[in-house]
Amino acid sequence: MPDSKRSSFQHFVFGDSVFAEHEGLLAFQHRFLISITLAVCCFVLALIAIFLLTSAPGPALTFVLSYWSFTVVSNLLLWRWIRVHPRRVKTSSLLIALLYLGNICIPGVHLPPDPLLPMWNTLLVVGCFMLAGRPWGWISCAVAIAASHWLLTPIDMSTY
Repeated sequence: MPDSKRSSFQHFVFGDSVFAEHEGLLAFQHRFLISITLAVCCFVLALIAIFLLTSAPGPALTFVLSYWSFTVVSNLLLWRWIRVHPRRVKTSSLLIALLYLGNICIPGVHLPPDPLLPMWNTLLVVGCFMLAGRPWGWISCAVAIAASHWLLTPIDMSTY
């Protein structure tokens, strides 16, 4: 009985896509993308709850919360799309990368600068190299460096 519950849960999360034996990398990328989208939804929902409990209301908070809500809805729609189109890994990973970069940069305009931003952007670069390939990995590297420089310019790094 536990196996049937597990397989129905897996069917719900990953869909009913079947990959051939020689498509092991594609199967991994498919499951990894789905795991990323669902983890982002959980993380951003927790972040919304923390910000609602600890922050004072204001126009910046309203903007950031509305963008984070957009991020959750977009990732849920992307999760659904990945389940239906399991072989479109590159397109899916690029959409996730754009959402991730937007999730870092757009609220970063309204929130105080985060000295850990280069670390978060490094996750984007690694994910692009793994899922979208070398050219997109290098492009995401350049974009991550530019975004980090743009958002961290106001910080006096001599204190760190």
